[in-house]
Amino acid sequence: MRGCLEGKYYRTIAKENGFSYHYVKEIGSEFWPILSEALGTKVIPRNIRAVIEPTFRTLTVTHQKKPPK
Repeated sequence: MRGCLEGKYYRTIAKENGFSYHYVKEIGSEFWPILSEALGTKVIPRNIRAVIEPTFRTLTVTHQKKPPK
């Protein structure tokens, strides 16, 4: 996921991490549907940043709010 967030392609991710391209592609094909289901929106390598950043902003703001007394 980090590589995709950085705009890298599977071939680059595989090479930088010592995996085969086919292995990275296979793992990605299993990972994206799971993440999509968890977030309630289709996530693919090309849109990961657009989907994840607003989610993290929402979680950060929610986490920073103090609970009511």
